[in-house]
Amino acid sequence: DDLALDGPLRLRAPRFKEINEGAVIAQTPFVTSDIRGGGTTLAYPLICKTDRACGGGTGDDTHRITLVLKEEGLRKIPYTSSFVIQECVNHDARLFKVYVIGGEVRIFTRPSLPNLRKSAELQERGPSIVIFDSQKAYPPLEDAKLSRSQIRGGSIEEESAPEDNHLPCRDIIIDTSLELVARELQRVFGLTLFGFDAVLVSQTNDLMVVDVNYFPSFKELKQTGEFAHLLCTHVTRLCKEYTATEREA
Repeated sequence: DDLALDGPLRLRAPRFKEINEGAVIAQTPFVTSDIRGGGTTLAYPLICKTDRACGGGTGDDTHRITLVLKEEGLRKIPYTSSFVIQECVNHDARLFKVYVIGGEVRIFTRPSLPNLRKSAELQERGPSIVIFDSQKAYPPLEDAKLSRSQIRGGSIEEESAPEDNHLPCRDIIIDTSLELVARELQRVFGLTLFGFDAVLVSQTNDLMVVDVNYFPSFKELKQTGEFAHLLCTHVTRLCKEYTATEREA
């Protein structure tokens, strides 16, 4: 949150709460008071995901994302290990995928969840929970069984256009800000191969980092054919730096 971005954008982190493994194993029913503990207040809709790294979870948990629309959905969360409950902000159905390989930063835009109505409005008809795989396309409105009243604007298609007072999906300010965030994450975590997901909160200039992956799939980079070249260049540079250090020693 202390990182200053160029232009009108502001960086902020999502509100979240960690749920420990013991509570899950005991199948304790989570209620609103549980979510509000520890000074963190969350409102529906919520995003739930495992806190395990890729390959470290149980079954398909590492890529399973759960969207909780109302309180009864908390009792249906499918994870068998510890997980994170995180605020779900409207972001005009756009997600920024950022990949870092050494000194190179690449930014891609993916379709994302539609804008949803908040708290009380979600208590109407429709499901209490929607589960999907983060490695696949987000489920369409019909498959997710979301009622029209739960979607802000009425349909996913209507949500694909940005708000009038919202910055464009991609421009130099957004790209520059995401690169600044990438450099800061690289400095803080000491990583050279990683990725992160970010969204631009609807009707604001708040840029929010919603996930950091220490070795992501690099899916888009593989599709563009850049991945192998960037990785080889980075590894070669590291080897040369290591060799030079050994000689000096």
